[in-house]
Amino acid sequence: MKTLFDETMMGGIRMKNRLVRSATGENLATPEGHISADLLDIYQGLAKGGVGLIVTSFTSVAPVDHFNDGLLRLHDDSLIPEYKNLVDEVHRYGGSIMPQLALGIYQRENAGGSYTRVNVDQMNGSDIAEVARKFVSAAQRAKKAGFDGVQLHGCHGFVLSEFLKPSSNHRKDGYGGSVEKRARIVLEIIHGIRKTADNIPISIKINAGDLPPEMLLETCKLLVDAGLDSIEYEGYFSRLVPLVQQAVDVPIILTGGHREFDQMNRLLNEYGVDYFGMSRPLIREEGLPNRWENGDTRPAECVSCGMCMSTYGYRCALTPQKYGKPPRKNR
Repeated sequence: MKTLFDETMMGGIRMKNRLVRSATGENLATPEGHISADLLDIYQGLAKGGVGLIVTSFTSVAPVDHFNDGLLRLHDDSLIPEYKNLVDEVHRYGGSIMPQLALGIYQRENAGGSYTRVNVDQMNGSDIAEVARKFVSAAQRAKKAGFDGVQLHGCHGFVLSEFLKPSSNHRKDGYGGSVEKRARIVLEIIHGIRKTADNIPISIKINAGDLPPEMLLETCKLLVDAGLDSIEYEGYFSRLVPLVQQAVDVPIILTGGHREFDQMNRLLNEYGVDYFGMSRPLIREEGLPNRWENGDTRPAECVSCGMCMSTYGYRCALTPQKYGKPPRKNR
């Protein structure tokens, strides 16, 4: 029988267990994407707490992407040393880590140095090529920093998901219309990473509500055929999850609603869900993986109140003493 604490390889990433910290906003980086002491403290705590894989928060591939304040960034080589330090800290506690490469908004640089926000329908060929280059370059920096893989952010209304969705992509050229054309920019990014980043494992995060089921399955097949190594599916367990598992021969991370050890074991052994993404339970209780592995299999302490979203660093508002200081409001 499989267990949550089996050691496995997930699409080329060594996993000491089947638990994944799904990308979670902290908004604690500097405007240039430098890692603050408080941010490093969060990742050290997660690594000490025993989670198998950490997916970082939204890590922008562009310097002028200000979708939120405090975003991590991998747009410049000067950032590589401190991101390597982050990776080394996670590895020191036996965990694996990959950045969630993302672009919240695209801004075209004008001749005078100003920028104009451009949506998917308005992008020209040069814009699209630049977006792809930014993702590929960020993946190269992630490889140099020692990350165990990279995740492409393909949902939540950010640029890549806006290409994938027919509701936002109304293009009539090679990047719009059919499922394959709407996925073209993501396919080009995967091919580019494969050519230049020494076969670093590539994952993508998708959302159950972004595409109709048949389009979602076709998109996943195309991405896997292009070289994708794993998929994080964000959405509670439903009939669509086995369909995704049957459609592609890569590991699936199921993210959403995991709180009970026994239920997760059932999904693992009866329904073939091999990896489990978690966010709020690890905000409340960063040592949850260690607790479960040590035999205390009570449900996660998280009560799903959502109050963490209004605190400094997205920390649990109910247990501020665990972090040595009370939570403050986000900047």
